[in-house]
Amino acid sequence: MKKIFSITCLIALLCLLGSCSTSYRTVQIKDVSKPEQITLSKAPLQGSIYSINIQVTGKLDGTANIGLTMNGKPYLSEKMHNSVNFEWEYDWYSDVAVIQYKPIDVKSGKLTISYRFFG
Repeated sequence: MKKIFSITCLIALLCLLGSCSTSYRTVQIKDVSKPEQITLSKAPLQGSIYSINIQVTGKLDGTANIGLTMNGKPYLSEKMHNSVNFEWEYDWYSDVAVIQYKPIDVKSGKLTISYRFFG
């Protein structure tokens, strides 16, 4: 009986650790002065997705728009300039998410997108 309980506890612990192990992935806008489309995808072997968290940080010399699309249509958007630091967290039921970056008058800078799919 103790052996079955020990095995059950070990399996439960492994399942818990496995569900928490998906860390944030990052991608950088290659050239902030040019438009870019970025496709974010879930981690391999992650399973069904129910939520997404996206964090955008950096600094821009100018103004730009960034948006998250769902089924090819705008879903969320943010106008950015100077110091950038914001987060989106929403229900999400797709294995991918598409980010559209569109500079308005950006001369230079750096933007990093950190993301995590929850499943």
